[in-house]
Amino acid sequence: MQQLFTQADGLNQCCQCQGGCCDHGHNHMTLVNLLSSLLAHKLPKADFNKSCPFMGSHGCTLTVETRPFNCVTFICDKIENRMSASQREEFYDLEHQLRAQYLAFDQRFIGSSMRGLLIRSTRMAGNKFLAHV
Repeated sequence: MQQLFTQADGLNQCCQCQGGCCDHGHNHMTLVNLLSSLLAHKLPKADFNKSCPFMGSHGCTLTVETRPFNCVTFICDKIENRMSASQREEFYDLEHQLRAQYLAFDQRFIGSSMRGLLIRSTRMAGNKFLAHV
């Protein structure tokens, strides 16, 4: 997905709008993202005073492979319009496959939800994040 995003001039497009879509990313970090960031020793400091706690002065501070589902699957019209029909089809096929993997993980652990870790924590009734469903 990142390769398709890059081929569609996504990096330049995001720099031009300065991450406008990221302003809505406050609660996107999921259990999957947290665990993968911790395992990779790549969890940047979060700043919850920002609209997205992982938005830095030069863009996202999360590595591509640890970014939340919503962050890696959202492309704005400018980027989508720069993709060929086959690239769009591939992008959305990969999105579907990634969604299935997230949902499979959600079925295993109480603390997992595509709605985000902070949102999920309010609905756990004292359960541990890694407790099995």
